[in-house]
Amino acid sequence: MKTVSIATGFLSLLLIVGLMMLSVPIVDLLSGEPVSMNFLFFSILYIGIGFSGVIVLTRFSSVREMGFLEAYIVSTISWLVIPFLAALPLMREINISFIDALFESISGFTGTGFTVLNDIDHLKKSINWWRALMQWSGELGFVVFAMVIIPFFWKFGYTLYGLERPVRVMRTLRSTARRIIEIYMVFTLAGIVLLYYSGVDFYDAIIHTMTAIATGGMSNYSMNYEAVYDYAPFSIISMIFIMVIGGMNFLALSQLLDFRFKNVLRSDEVKYYFISLCILSLLATLVFMFHNKGFTYSIVLGFFNTFSAMTTTGFNIGNVAGFPNGAKIILVVAMIIGGMTFSTAGGIKVYRLIVLLRKLSSYSTSTLLRERVSLHVVIDDKTLEEEEVSGALLIILLHLITVFLIASVTKIILPSTDFLDAIFEAASATGCVGLSTGIISSSTPLLVKIALMAGMYLGRTEYLPLIVLTSYLIHRGVIKSFTG
Repeated sequence: MKTVSIATGFLSLLLIVGLMMLSVPIVDLLSGEPVSMNFLFFSILYIGIGFSGVIVLTRFSSVREMGFLEAYIVSTISWLVIPFLAALPLMREINISFIDALFESISGFTGTGFTVLNDIDHLKKSINWWRALMQWSGELGFVVFAMVIIPFFWKFGYTLYGLERPVRVMRTLRSTARRIIEIYMVFTLAGIVLLYYSGVDFYDAIIHTMTAIATGGMSNYSMNYEAVYDYAPFSIISMIFIMVIGGMNFLALSQLLDFRFKNVLRSDEVKYYFISLCILSLLATLVFMFHNKGFTYSIVLGFFNTFSAMTTTGFNIGNVAGFPNGAKIILVVAMIIGGMTFSTAGGIKVYRLIVLLRKLSSYSTSTLLRERVSLHVVIDDKTLEEEEVSGALLIILLHLITVFLIASVTKIILPSTDFLDAIFEAASATGCVGLSTGIISSSTPLLVKIALMAGMYLGRTEYLPLIVLTSYLIHRGVIKSFTG
């Protein structure tokens, strides 16, 4: 095992986190608020350790490109280590428990958007900036930033990047990373401008664009996006646009910026993405209308919340806990589907849904009609290998099992909770969405918080740790010995 490469990878990510944390006291200075000394201390500490460690290892050791095992270790563990490091200054700065700080950090970096914080409206601007920055950076991926910011990282981090962002937009991985950041920055700036000219306060526009383009959903208001909707109702049009962009494939976004619209429209995933959004939104709207929410408000509730759920952004308008059960079921379906592959969105992804539907179609035609049909799955004129199809179906199965298990744990620990609400919360966690029926708060039992953190972690890593661990145990004969 290339331990030097693993250590260099972690130290590089530590350096990135330290540089990010340095922005918190800078925002304090710009906003005229007291400097967040805890963030200043930990940022200097992390930068010092990360920078000096990387210099020592690269100068006195041979840092080679990571193999799959090394990349797997750095990728999967970093999604636990980075939130842990971020929880330390947050815990001390706003005086909350370590578990709550860890929950907030995991929710932030995985782009989920759950929060256990009270009175968010009165937090310092720098803290809400940090919450937005966690989502904005975490959903894009630290490896992408490291490939561009740290000069030598690309030399040994190719495999790690392949795990985080497996699709190329440009010819090389480094140029792909640069292109992704360019796309991300362009749409972030465009989103801020759109919201600002829709009547949204400039600071609110920054925070909500950062968390929307990242499909994260953390807000600087306890009432979430409804607080913005109350004073800038027409901003929901701009926000829906930003959420839709956030849930789209980076390859499609690159083609959009290059004005290659035909390529985008030819994509099966793009077609299914928009068709699913429209169908589910219309169904939700009808449910709200049936429950006497009024024609206009039903459209707002149906479209905004469904788009938020399927893009896995997690903003909400209205009291989700009080939504009709029919609307909750539609939102659960939307959260499970999620956005497109190679995007910042969570869920099983639209691409895997297409694989499932086409596999079911071919099997049903073959079985029921007894016709000879090809059982191969074809997407965008490309025939998928059986291994790729099996992998997609496995992820869907693991996702559904995880949702059920987390919901069951929640129901057992909180027996008074409606099981649909437990399913809703579990689907929101594993899909990295953040919509909540009110189960999550600072007073939520520890085991429920742990279960939801596990769901956020597995959803963000797309069950890679679970798959690799199971494969390892099978290879070592551990599982076989237990099952006889």
